[in-house]
Amino acid sequence: MNRRERARRVLVGMGGALVLACGVEEAGGPLDAPVQVRQAASTCETRALSGGVRTILHFNNPLAPCVAAGDGTRDLTLRNELVRLIDNVPAGSYIRGTWYALADAESAIPAALVRAQKRGAVVQVSIDGGAGVPAAGSAARAQLDQLTQKKVCPTSTGCISSNGGAAHTKAWTFSRTTYPGETATTTYVVWVGSYNMTNGPDGNAGFNNSATLYGNQDLYNFMRDYLENMYAMSPRYSDYYNTDLSPARGFYMDASASVYASPELTSDLVVQRIDADVWTPSAGCVVRVINPHFTYERRAVTQQLAKMKSGGCDVAIIGNHVEQTEYDRLKAAGIPLKALKISGTDRVHDKLIAISAKKAGTSSWAYRVYTGSHNFSPGSLTGGDDLFVRLGEESGTSHPMYDAVLAHFDDGWKSPYAVTLTGAN
Repeated sequence: MNRRERARRVLVGMGGALVLACGVEEAGGPLDAPVQVRQAASTCETRALSGGVRTILHFNNPLAPCVAAGDGTRDLTLRNELVRLIDNVPAGSYIRGTWYALADAESAIPAALVRAQKRGAVVQVSIDGGAGVPAAGSAARAQLDQLTQKKVCPTSTGCISSNGGAAHTKAWTFSRTTYPGETATTTYVVWVGSYNMTNGPDGNAGFNNSATLYGNQDLYNFMRDYLENMYAMSPRYSDYYNTDLSPARGFYMDASASVYASPELTSDLVVQRIDADVWTPSAGCVVRVINPHFTYERRAVTQQLAKMKSGGCDVAIIGNHVEQTEYDRLKAAGIPLKALKISGTDRVHDKLIAISAKKAGTSSWAYRVYTGSHNFSPGSLTGGDDLFVRLGEESGTSHPMYDAVLAHFDDGWKSPYAVTLTGAN
């Protein structure tokens, strides 16, 4: 990071939460030569309570990095937080994780896992058999090869899914680690997010997000068992999410977070969750969506967004790969759509929905954030392994998680790199 690209980190109060804001300290940072821009301050960390559980949302913003790297259009916020979580796991504790992509040069997280293993923590990871395995002789591979408990999943399916697809889930559990700023360790920590371990748009160079929840043992147990299933690659399923079984399989629900696992063959997990919250579209309702993919096979999602728009909601979308059918559907509904491009490269990899609306049968407003690693593409629903996560409902005048996602959305929407889409992208 050169002196013209120094990131500033400022702690500010926001709706009862702690927010870490960032931006560019001096004008003229060369984010995309030869154009020079000054990006507004950006939210990169928000601390809140989700259903009474301590929760932290983190955001990568390559347009105004909190932790700038490379050419100034890469943000190491999410990478560094995962390294911090791993580095604070004590001997005898457990780290379980799964990832989709690990670039050859991105050795920071694998190196942290090796350090944890050497000090006596139990490290267990499952890895997508394609993008998850760096090349032999690379810096990342040199670290990965030192891990004694790792499983590489098939190249043509997920770890759990037996369908054609990928192990697309990005998730971690820590039996014990520290909350930022504290020295005493905390138990039962769960991390979910969109971040891949790369320097490309799906990693440090893209808009990405994560949610970390501390101290929820039941959520931890569910995610632990899910990651154990991923690691074992057995049993395998063509339809993992199944509510017809007793007990039901592939989901967990409580007030802090609900988790829904693909593959799912009989419904759309995203639309189901929005419907389950029983929103009442009306004037004043707000819907913000950031997701890389909008495909015809997932038209139920765009149809749901169009329905909310027709009911009076203010709906706006940031996306990358938008098929013509879904662009036409969104345009007909009057929903504006933008992409974020630096030097012609799409930079959106978030999986986020934020909704503010009245609940059915009430006059009360509620606020909800949905996250995870789930794209609006067939691969994330019926193909491989993936997670869609609904965070706790917020209400009243304090809704820091919802506010943080809106701020992150606005960072992109109002950026000089935002491009209004006029067709398929």
